[in-house]
Amino acid sequence: VLLSAEIPIATIRAVIRRSVQHEALVILNPAPALQEFRGDAVLADVDVLTPNEHEAKMLTGIEVAGFESAVEAGRCLQEFGVTTVIVTRGSQGVVVVPPIDSIESEGPWVVSPPEVQVTDTTAAGDCFNGLLAAELARGQSLAKAVKVAVVGASISVTRAGAQTSLPTVEELAPSITSTN
Repeated sequence: VLLSAEIPIATIRAVIRRSVQHEALVILNPAPALQEFRGDAVLADVDVLTPNEHEAKMLTGIEVAGFESAVEAGRCLQEFGVTTVIVTRGSQGVVVVPPIDSIESEGPWVVSPPEVQVTDTTAAGDCFNGLLAAELARGQSLAKAVKVAVVGASISVTRAGAQTSLPTVEELAPSITSTN
């Protein structure tokens, strides 16, 4: 289940409760940043939280200015119960903060985007989150899903608009089929 803070918080809470009952994976993009999420018990049922730097600061009070501060913000959000935090940092890529006891990795890591000529960032976050959810639903590992999502978001910023900037399956095929 993929949720965004663009819908009422009461709806988000209700959907998360229902998702937990059905043992569904819950991904929450806290955009636009809502102060109400700070320390909210609903975060304990979020499997993957994907704040950008500004949203991470709003939720934790920690200024995210690099890898270490992104990890610090991620660990703070995990104290609220979130399982995995992915802090999106625009042209700096993303910082993935898996659970401390995760077998997925030995600790937090960065996924850097390819260099592109940025035209419009309107749909980057939505593209990232949609692809992350789609790849996880396809059974991909978190690491693989994040890589595909970063590539897709990078493609989206090279074009104007929201829907019109989203990459096609053909454009994503190399990153979907690669083993890296």
